[in-house]
Amino acid sequence: MMNSVVGIIISLIVAIWVSAIAIIAFQNPNNVSLKFLGMESIQLPFGVLLSFCASGGMVGMAILELILRASNSRHNLSRDDDPDFFTDDEVY
Repeated sequence: MMNSVVGIIISLIVAIWVSAIAIIAFQNPNNVSLKFLGMESIQLPFGVLLSFCASGGMVGMAILELILRASNSRHNLSRDDDPDFFTDDEVY
């Protein structure tokens, strides 16, 4: 049940992004270029540039989530192997 709700929410977010990019692309047909650290990109339509940035951010966050999950699972495994983790320091 929870996985289907998460899937629907993710689909809605992506659909809203695609719709917003399409609307912005039709409203701003001018070419733009990015300037970063003294470098300048080629001239691209604003909608194309926005869609590249949005998809790059989605892919980057998915990769970051995988890295963080792997890091947390390794951290939890090492914690379970530690015998002092389950000891009780209180004196009765």
